[in-house]
Amino acid sequence: ISSLILKRGIAPFHFFPNVIEGLNINSFILLTQKIAPLILISYLITNYLFIPIILSIIVGSLGGLNQTSLRKIIAYSSINHLGIGAAIITEIRLNYFLFYSFLSITLIYFFNINKLFFINQIYSQLLKKLILFLNFLSLGGLPPFLGFFPKIVIQIISVINYFNYYIVILTLITLYY
Repeated sequence: ISSLILKRGIAPFHFFPNVIEGLNINSFILLTQKIAPLILISYLITNYLFIPIILSIIVGSLGGLNQTSLRKIIAYSSINHLGIGAAIITEIRLNYFLFYSFLSITLIYFFNINKLFFINQIYSQLLKKLILFLNFLSLGGLPPFLGFFPKIVIQIISVINYFNYYIVILTLITLYY
């Protein structure tokens, strides 16, 4: 289980925010290579995963608060999404990560086309700023954007079946940044 957790980058093995800083389009591969280990972990789901899931949601929520690097913000958001996706044992998890992969590739493609690395690089161009922040709000799960629908399904299942209210609260912190 620990090797699969390491492969997925779930906390406390979340080394890739610093690694993703130096990558370009390859960062999408690093962010979305989590689907195969996710399927393997779903077969091995045990009580040992509770602590890494909680740590991933906490690290992903609080780690991105003071970041100015756009890639690190995406990386911490990815850690949070991993914790949220691993907390649910149903088959809805794959749909959640497909939505997440689609939203991530649009953001990374936008970063690479416009050569954006930090938030302060977009201060003068209103259209770029609007596109970037709308994509971030969609990735964060704000209604009525595309990322809201899978996130609300995961949160409803989490609260009803597993009484995981911490997922809802910490997701709001991620939406803040």
